[in-house]
Amino acid sequence: MLLKSEISFKNPGKIQNFYEMGKNIGEGSFGIVDRVFHSITGQLRACKTISKKGLDMEIFEPELEALQKLDHPNVVRLHEYFESENNFYLITEYCIGQELFNLCRQRKLKECEALKIFKQILLAIEYCHS
Repeated sequence: MLLKSEISFKNPGKIQNFYEMGKNIGEGSFGIVDRVFHSITGQLRACKTISKKGLDMEIFEPELEALQKLDHPNVVRLHEYFESENNFYLITEYCIGQELFNLCRQRKLKECEALKIFKQILLAIEYCHS
């Protein structure tokens, strides 16, 4: 099991040997996100499946390398990743709650709530740029 301070790694095995796939929890322009459970520990995580079809590796590889090094409380943690013939599988911490966009659409934020969220975003951006 990785500690928070460890750098994530490429797992050379097959994802099916390490994780049990769960419910689909999202979809974006680069892939789908499923809830997964680590087969040995039962730990809940998220798996983003990214198709290699049409993927620009010159852009993706540096981004993956940067993700492996990030360790900040306001940035999702990449634990490990797998690669198959057709896909990449990024195993991240499982985040609960809502996306900021949906939260803002559903209700008006109080000034103190917006300030807290904005501060977290700025801290994450500052960390990523450093």
